[in-house]
Amino acid sequence: MKTKSIRLAVLLSVILMGCLALPFKAFSQTSNVGKIFKSVNPTKATVGDTVTWTLVTQSAPATVGNLYSSGTTWGGTWTNQVAGTYSWGVSNSALWYGGGACVTEADYPQYINSGVTVGDAEFYYETLIPSIACQPLEDSVLIFRNVACNRFFSMRLDHYQGSDGCPNPITGMSKLFYGKNTPNGNSCGSTLGYTNADTEHYGASIDCVAKNTWYSMRVRTCGTTILAKAWQAGLTEPSVWQLSTTDTDLATYTSGQFGFQSNQGQTAFRNLTVSTIQASSVTAYDAISSCIS
Repeated sequence: MKTKSIRLAVLLSVILMGCLALPFKAFSQTSNVGKIFKSVNPTKATVGDTVTWTLVTQSAPATVGNLYSSGTTWGGTWTNQVAGTYSWGVSNSALWYGGGACVTEADYPQYINSGVTVGDAEFYYETLIPSIACQPLEDSVLIFRNVACNRFFSMRLDHYQGSDGCPNPITGMSKLFYGKNTPNGNSCGSTLGYTNADTEHYGASIDCVAKNTWYSMRVRTCGTTILAKAWQAGLTEPSVWQLSTTDTDLATYTSGQFGFQSNQGQTAFRNLTVSTIQASSVTAYDAISSCIS
């Protein structure tokens, strides 16, 4: 019985979509029959067939070009989507809301950059919550996709304590919350805030957020995935996302404007950068030794 030796060449390719690694395919490039050995479940395949499996990889932030950077003057087209008791203003390159006191707002004040439309993007900014004894409603809120005044998606940094201080130990004592506002048949003014028509989808515990202290925030949206992390400005950025969740509504409302929301107290923001996420192609070659036939 005469046998014929064959050699199987395999090409592995993966598309990294900013924050997600997609399944990839192996394409055999010669003829006859071979066996895929480098697989969780080895299987026979006719050369020329397409074999699909998943490559697990950690991609670096794939942001490109800034859509917006705040700079020292916070230029651009910023508008009051919801007016509050006080006004928004720039001081020492930071955007501030509030008069340094705890107030009862009819609706949560929102300041929106209406000149830029954003889809999948990464937001980096720094934020501060003053000590004005306004808990629990003096949160810092990023609106990362503003579709309309009664439909928007947001990320909230919440001190989450009953006083201005932090307990000891501080582990897990503050929160990151992903939330969205939906019309629910109501007008804009009656749906704003984290009550009534608003649905808080997911909260993640983080170390206690100290008052009068700048914190760095990084929020990324990729398809239906929302990722976020927070850490004290000037310290080492966490290597992993602290909040990771999904919302299928983001597949319907794929773009919008961005801005900030202040709840019942004074809040500050600085060093905002909004960057698009670009798909990047990576081709990985898994060489098979020539002695394998």
